[in-house]
Amino acid sequence: MTKRATISPKETEKVRVLARRRSIEIRAAYAPEESRGTASSGS
Repeated sequence: MTKRATISPKETEKVRVLARRRSIEIRAAYAPEESRGTASSGS
């Protein structure tokens, strides 16, 4: 965890994608079917 300061841009992008996907999954889990369709749209 001490290597946090030296994270390559590639790693940062990977984490960003993972975080975004997770947020979409969480939103889909909490929201009804209609929101799931919106999440898969990209917006």
